[in-house]
Order: sequence, then structure tokens, then C-alpha cells
Amino acid sequence: MEKIETLHSGNFRFIQDPDRFCFGIDAVLLADFASARCTASKSHVVDLCTGNGIVPFLLAAKLLEKPVRKGRLTGLEIQPAAVDMARRSVALNKLENLIEIIECDIKNVFSVLPKNCADLVTANPPYMPYNHGKKSPSEDMAIARHEILCSLEDVVVAAAGLLNSNGLFFMIHRPERLAEIMESLVRNKLEPKRLRFVQPYEGSPPTMVLIESKKCASHGLVIEKPLVVYSGKKIYSPEMQKIYGKAE
Repeated sequence: MEKIETLHSGNFRFIQDPDRFCFGIDAVLLADFASARCTASKSHVVDLCTGNGIVPFLLAAKLLEKPVRKGRLTGLEIQPAAVDMARRSVALNKLENLIEIIECDIKNVFSVLPKNCADLVTANPPYMPYNHGKKSPSEDMAIARHEILCSLEDVVVAAAGLLNSNGLFFMIHRPERLAEIMESLVRNKLEPKRLRFVQPYEGSPPTMVLIESKKCASHGLVIEKPLVVYSGKKIYSPEMQKIYGKAE
């Protein structure tokens, strides 16, 4: 059942359906990771696999801080129900001049957007290969979690084609696929520049990885200190409290 929640970030009202399309910690971390680079008021940001549009909303709050708002955010999503929900959230907040949600298969992305049109691209793609792990009985959630309708390579190819020269690509994914991710990025002329692991507790193995890459850039990768989610049982770390304070 749908519900409307208020995001502290931008004081937006946001539509969610916990049984089908509901944003999680990974989308919040991705938006925070990219927001530091989303500084130009004229930036065009494209979010791949946007779901119900949470990443464009969180980045919109960053652009709205600018004295002159000329930025543009485009969310691309293949599932019609998620597209409809995201568009209604945009209308609810009267953000039609800032955020556009497009129903699109990213394998055909250049039928709806021109090449080299974006300054930043973000992606929170399906993490699981098609034949790996148990799929959700919900088709919507299965598509969001497994590479049923797009692969990692499809996402990277779309990002590389959309970005202009020196544009930035931000992605969150699973550490166990890091070698595959790096190989795909480099093959598509997206040079990894910044990497940060996300671990549940201090000293525990990472469960997510945040990656920033730059189109047609020189070599040089910075490994940042890990982001620790919890300082105790169900207690967010100080950094996570700060991140969620900007998002919730």
C-alpha cells in the first residue's frame, strides 16, 4: 500500500510502496556520495535504474541550495509502475522544471537522450547476476535486485555514452563484483577515481562499495576510509546519523 513520507532533504513529500518500490540505505548512500560533486547549478544529472526516483530527489535538494537554479535531473526506469510513482512524487512537489522521469530500457537509452548530454550519472543497479541467488516472488522486486532486464555491462555502457568529456559516474554495488566492475569501467573509458567500502560494523567485512569514475581521465584511484553503518545494535554511527539527517 502506498504512503507519503516527508524527506528532510528539501522538505519533499515522497510516495513509496513498501511492498513494491521503497528506497533503502544504498540509494541514500549513493546520493550522499555523489552530492559532493553535484555543485554546479547548471549540471545535468542522469540517474539510471531510478526506481521511484529517490536519488534525483535527494540530489535536487543539493541543487536547490544554489542561488541560481539551472540544474536538471533525469531519472530513467524501465518498470511502468515505478515510473508512475516517481512522476506523481515530482508533481506532488511541483518539481517538473527540475526533475524528469522517463520510462526507458537503458539498453535503448539513446533513443530518448542524446550522447554526451550528462555531467553526472548515478546508478544503483540490480546487484545479483540473473542465475545467482533466490529471486523474489515479487516481479517488481526481482527486477530491481537481479539482472533480469539489464546487466552490469549495460549500465556501464549507458553511463559512458551519456557522459560528456570528464563527466563523473557514481555507482553503488557489491564488493564481490568489484573486479568485474573495474574491468567494465576501464573498458568503457571510465577511469575509477574514488572508492569507498561500506561495512555494517567497525572491523566487519564490507557489504557495499561506492565507486566514482571519470570519463577519459588519467589513472589515479583514491581509497577512502570505510563508511561504518552501525556503532551498536540498531544504532547508526555518527556519520550515518548525519547522512540520514539530510535524507529522511
